[in-house]
Amino acid sequence: MMHFPLQPGDAASDANIATRAHVRQVTIFFCALVMVIFTLGMWDSWDKATGFALFLLCVFAIPPTLLIGVVILIVRGGRIARRMASWRHGLTFCAAPPALAAALIFVSPSVASAGRRAGCLSQLLINGAKYRAIIAQAQGRKTDPGYRTDLGITYEVDPGPPVRVAFNPGGMLDNWTAILYDPSGLVMQANGFDRKTGKFAAPDGVTQLFGGDLIGCDPLWGDYYSCSFT
Repeated sequence: MMHFPLQPGDAASDANIATRAHVRQVTIFFCALVMVIFTLGMWDSWDKATGFALFLLCVFAIPPTLLIGVVILIVRGGRIARRMASWRHGLTFCAAPPALAAALIFVSPSVASAGRRAGCLSQLLINGAKYRAIIAQAQGRKTDPGYRTDLGITYEVDPGPPVRVAFNPGGMLDNWTAILYDPSGLVMQANGFDRKTGKFAAPDGVTQLFGGDLIGCDPLWGDYYSCSFT
């Protein structure tokens, strides 16, 4: 068997290959966690019971996964850094994983919220005709308080005026969310607590809709909003 001497550029080439592989691993790891968090938010909008169970699972699973993954990436980055001539590049390889972990923790609530918004919009797209039929029915007759199920959709009616409908309400104890139909748009006044007064920022007529404390709403499409109650 013949042996060929290493060319001067072989070490640098190996380092470049290892660097690209490491960057790819870091990217895949953090993108996968972002997608998990996004999917949790979307799933919760469709099936709150399963979404809540998965949320609890991830509360205990994601932190150790993130910690172990960051440690592994730091160790691998350190190995690559030793091959590099520039200590600055080496420091970047070691510092990037914990910095990205901190960024992930910071943006996680926004990512989950974006997932939930995407889930709500998909429900509007799929169940829009059923929602409109239920709204027309609610506007045409007096409906008693409490949850009802028609056309496979669970909902609750606030008689108003105007008539408002909370679709797919669900949550844990007094904390729940729903897709809210409100032709007046007044639910957008809900904006949490006023720290100066210690009371809800919105008027009582908005806060007390559906017998709960309306915390806040995000616009979805037309007269539909994604709302949270406590």
